[in-house]
Amino acid sequence: VESRAALISAREAERRRLRQDLHDGLGPTLTGVMLKAAAARRLVATEPATSADLLRELERNVAAAITDIRGLVDQLRPPVLDGRGLVGALQDYVDSVRTPSGPRLQLLTDGIADLEQLPESVEVTAYRIATESVTNVLRHANADSASITLWLEENQLQMKITDDGVLRTPWAAGVGLSSMRERATALGGWISAGPSDGGGEVRVSL
Repeated sequence: VESRAALISAREAERRRLRQDLHDGLGPTLTGVMLKAAAARRLVATEPATSADLLRELERNVAAAITDIRGLVDQLRPPVLDGRGLVGALQDYVDSVRTPSGPRLQLLTDGIADLEQLPESVEVTAYRIATESVTNVLRHANADSASITLWLEENQLQMKITDDGVLRTPWAAGVGLSSMRERATALGGWISAGPSDGGGEVRVSL
């Protein structure tokens, strides 16, 4: 009973924080977007150069809003983890991004039927790292196949995301890779990522 009450309290606190962040941050940004869009529309016929300037500002504002939204989402626990667990959630993700013209994607669990005993923080971190890694494969690797492999070793979750893409140069430490590294190290784990002999590989221990 106490653990359930603590969980409910934590979720209510998360909702309050999210409501405040949306009200104080994203709300004013979207209001500014609406006003600039209206101004650009009014000036498009009479002052096209000014309208174009406003549209460029609008583009930057929307990009900033998208970044804010991603930041808020990254702090939340994906609801699919509650209903499906880590393995089920990752399988749903793989199924959702698999296309006939894209790389062959598969999830391998080495006989693990489920991972229900993992701490929530580990589930969220593993899910975010895996989905970010596969997204990078789909965007940049030009791969024919990719896989996510999960297994347990010495009371730690091990995860490997591999692809057979053609990129062989060192990976640039962009926002996605930096975010994955921060997530892993925050839990006392580690991550390595870069090209391998057969393509690309992200290796994680949590």
